[in-house]
Amino acid sequence: MASFDATKKADCLSIGADWKVVGESGVEQCYHPGGAPRHFTFFFTTFVMLQVVNMFCSRKIHDEINPFTGICGNWVFLAVWFFIFGLQVLITQFTGVVFEVCPDGLTIIQWLISVGLGFTVLIVNFLIKFIPDRATPAMGRDRVFDAEEVKNGRKVEAKYADK
Repeated sequence: MASFDATKKADCLSIGADWKVVGESGVEQCYHPGGAPRHFTFFFTTFVMLQVVNMFCSRKIHDEINPFTGICGNWVFLAVWFFIFGLQVLITQFTGVVFEVCPDGLTIIQWLISVGLGFTVLIVNFLIKFIPDRATPAMGRDRVFDAEEVKNGRKVEAKYADK
């Protein structure tokens, strides 16, 4: 299966874009007169949804299973989260050429797929919680992990032990 190449005229025309000289460069290239095609907008939105959902998972770093624990007590986090999500909807649906997204935005089905793909982060995060910390590379000192190792009768690695 051949991949899309934006430097080839046939590929550019196949997605509904124009092939013309853009700017003063004198070089012909792919040009989307009304903004990016919808599939580029879909990928952009899906990427942002993955990051937005990952914000919940990033709150818990010591193998806590439920990333939503205590979420209602952190109104600043929720305000920022809803602001980012709302801004993404506005950018995608209403800014068109300004942010180089599809001028028509996404359909409701595309939004549902994008948000659904974003929620796959929760599944991956849940599965990662079951990988033992000692089976992963250390990226510095972790006192919670060290205390857990001592409690379980294991020796803490010297490179991270208090000196």
